[in-house]
Amino acid sequence: MHGSPFRAKIAQIRLLTREVREITFDLLAPACLTVDAGQVMAIRIPATNSSGALTRYYSLASPPGEVRSFSLLIRTQVHGSSAASIARWKEGDEVMGQGPLGTFRIPSAHRTPILFVATGTGIAPFKSWLFSRHQDSFPDPVTLLWGLRSETDLYYHDEFQRLSKVRPNFRYHLALSNPGPGWSGLRGRVTAHVEALAQDRDVAVYLCGHSHMIAEVRRLLRARGHRHLYAGDHWPGTVVPESRNCSV
Repeated sequence: MHGSPFRAKIAQIRLLTREVREITFDLLAPACLTVDAGQVMAIRIPATNSSGALTRYYSLASPPGEVRSFSLLIRTQVHGSSAASIARWKEGDEVMGQGPLGTFRIPSAHRTPILFVATGTGIAPFKSWLFSRHQDSFPDPVTLLWGLRSETDLYYHDEFQRLSKVRPNFRYHLALSNPGPGWSGLRGRVTAHVEALAQDRDVAVYLCGHSHMIAEVRRLLRARGHRHLYAGDHWPGTVVPESRNCSV
């Protein structure tokens, strides 16, 4: 799937942390697109004096469906001229892009337990699915395990906690790899906790985040006989070709 070229206007920029921004784009042309949770949008970064034009790929963070706007999670505290260009974006700016792209999709309906495992901005496709209008209830258990570094990196934490209170079948676990002394939640990397949350070999495990995390979780769960493992091809925001087959 090659997606459609689009032109969009930046409608809102939310500073979630010092490094992460949630940017909402209003489509100008075409007026709407049909997107699935797990797919990505390609954003064109214009050329600068120090580098040529680039295309960066970001997972959809807003609910899927037929949309007139969409949101992406974008890290700006990374190396490279494209990060500097994005940091200068302001509301009202127009961007060019293409999408939706990719074969990594999370079905709106499911008949088995689901385990989402994310690190950093890899949370985007799982937030998209969890807050979809199709997810009024979870007929089977859905568990989210999310890894961040410290308390200063928290965002969406309150939203996921509220969701766990109104959806009895939803469980939310946040693991911090470098927490402060007062942190009462999970400590360490998500790889230290994933096996305890994936006791059922029939659980469908979806992975998004750092490539090292994906490789390690895949190794751990394959050794336990898990067969239903799915992952995106890329770390959100990297320069990559269109996604390949995402089944791992």
